[in-house]
Amino acid sequence: RICFLSPQIPSGAYGRRGWSFLSALAAQGHEITLCCIADPGPVEDAARRIEGLGIPIHAVSISRLKRWGYCLTGWFGKTPLRILHCRSGALREVFLSELRDGRY
Repeated sequence: RICFLSPQIPSGAYGRRGWSFLSALAAQGHEITLCCIADPGPVEDAARRIEGLGIPIHAVSISRLKRWGYCLTGWFGKTPLRILHCRSGALREVFLSELRDGRY
């Protein structure tokens, strides 16, 4: 059982590395759960394609304005902008809850 944490819903065009990991792991028969931010990027059917692999998705919504605000406030800090861009208490809670309940 694998709980996969991602900053977006992976697809072949956007989040390609995540998509490659998930599709390869699913093909090998692993049981996978995806926790991510509900932002499919430029690929509208990304969630449908992931679910087509048999992977349930636990996605949380964070407005783009809020994410960019985190980046602007942390621009001169030491925290990487990608980390700031994905900051979410809701995503953290979903991920930790899944880890507690999912026997990973």
